[in-house]
Amino acid sequence: MTRKLDDLTDMLTEKGEAFTLRIRGGCMQPLIIDRARVTVKRQAVYLPGDVVAYQNGIGQFVCHRFLGYVLWRNGWRAMTRTDNAPQADALIQPGCLLGKVIVVEQQPLKVPFGARAQAAWKFLQAVSRRLFPAR
Repeated sequence: MTRKLDDLTDMLTEKGEAFTLRIRGGCMQPLIIDRARVTVKRQAVYLPGDVVAYQNGIGQFVCHRFLGYVLWRNGWRAMTRTDNAPQADALIQPGCLLGKVIVVEQQPLKVPFGARAQAAWKFLQAVSRRLFPAR
């Protein structure tokens, strides 16, 4: 019996089990390089600066930096951003977060305080741009 990848990740994340993904692209370099293997595990709480995995609107698995939660039109949304982008990604529903990246290429991923502070600052900047757009 075969399962779709979506069903498998749903099953693993619901049980809180860790799973491994291979990342493609350079948007999180130098932290995560193209074709790196990362281990992801669902968390009860995500903090600014965590690297989170989610499935984007076209079905790709993405690992980006979590900035924070924002109250949007129809409820809470998670805000993420790549380390190499000038602005935040499109807002996603918190339920779309598959988990936090806990291992990169067999090395535990520890987020330093400076990265958390920088993520919080980028979150405040993005929220202020959404609340007070330039005219």
